[in-house]
Amino acid sequence: RITRYYPSDDELLNRELCKILIYLEAPGVARKTLDLFADATTQQQKIHYALCLRTLKTGWTPALRA
Repeated sequence: RITRYYPSDDELLNRELCKILIYLEAPGVARKTLDLFADATTQQQKIHYALCLRTLKTGWTPALRA
């Protein structure tokens, strides 16, 4: 239910949704989070998304890993 709100326009909401959706291994969360990582404007945002993605075990494709 909450995947429809991710990503949002609110950076703080994105941070929380990222943690929750990765924990739940929601479908498509890897692609959405990598897109947010690519669009991040600060180092703090990039670090947050990288730290979250390190625990994700499912949903990876060879293209996403590259």
